[in-house]
Amino acid sequence: MIRHLAGVCEVVEDIDAAVVFYRDVVGIPVEFEPGATYAHATLNGVLHFGIWERGAAAVAIFGDGACRERMPLGFRVGFEVVSLAVATATLQRRGASVEDGSGYAPSGQSTRRVTLPSGSLADLLETPWAREIGS
Repeated sequence: MIRHLAGVCEVVEDIDAAVVFYRDVVGIPVEFEPGATYAHATLNGVLHFGIWERGAAAVAIFGDGACRERMPLGFRVGFEVVSLAVATATLQRRGASVEDGSGYAPSGQSTRRVTLPSGSLADLLETPWAREIGS
């Protein structure tokens, strides 16, 4: 069902402070436009490392910024799956809570979110252009 770890993302209250930390304190290159709600850090060995402002994450995942408090702070993982439909159905059949909101990116990536036992969310991803990774 799971092909490989697709990436990690930290959901934060203060994206500006997080960017300063990763870029200026830790020394990781970070792509970030002032005023943006998402940043991408480049780190060897990680396919994707994102920094996401909590309110924007709540809108993307729950469809409503009023759900901000439902969006857990901290790190999230993304799992590339063989088939998003099969993984979603299998996890739901096994008792997992899969969020109704799905996403589709112009790059062709489709996503669903599953609630982990800790209360955190993980991404389930089907990314056609990443198929050669982890084969």
